[in-house]
Amino acid sequence: MTPPVTMYDICITASRDVELVKEVMHGLYRYLLHPVIDQCRLVIHIEPVGSNCPSHLAAASAASYFSRYVIGMPLSTQPGDGLIWCWRYVQSPWIIHWPETSLLTTPVEIQKLIAPLQNSTKAGVVSLVPKGNEHDSLFRGLPAVMSRRFVASCLPYLKPGYNGEQQLNNNIALRRNMRKWGRFIEQIPGIKKAV
Repeated sequence: MTPPVTMYDICITASRDVELVKEVMHGLYRYLLHPVIDQCRLVIHIEPVGSNCPSHLAAASAASYFSRYVIGMPLSTQPGDGLIWCWRYVQSPWIIHWPETSLLTTPVEIQKLIAPLQNSTKAGVVSLVPKGNEHDSLFRGLPAVMSRRFVASCLPYLKPGYNGEQQLNNNIALRRNMRKWGRFIEQIPGIKKAV
């Protein structure tokens, strides 16, 4: 009997900057998702900010890597909308949250990233940080791998109109909920800040 296929939702909040979206997606595909791309579904929210390009060009650039995707392209947005929108559409047991501000430049095994979450029912998130950074990165503009249960538990506490840093600093209910979950930090030398 064949074991069930593990599925992943790739959540990205991005601007309309087509070149930046291309660069981020190329790194993700080449260094992380290539071996499992058929098991991935893109959930992307293109915010109407950044370049003057139409949102659909950035969305098409990202979606070109995937056979399954969900795309949000609002006409207006406020801080935090993209994260909340993406998290409402997750279905897979594992969510890779990847902000467009992070580039992946070296290979990473996806199984290594989700192993801590698979090995504990209490584990909710693995924060992916650049080598030498030991600070938790969730809601601070760096990538993370999460269980769908963790995302579902946080979603009711997220407030529209607040960016990630504000959610973490000003949302006591969210922080209280997050403390219930085991969190891990994985240092990835190939994570770079996008320019």
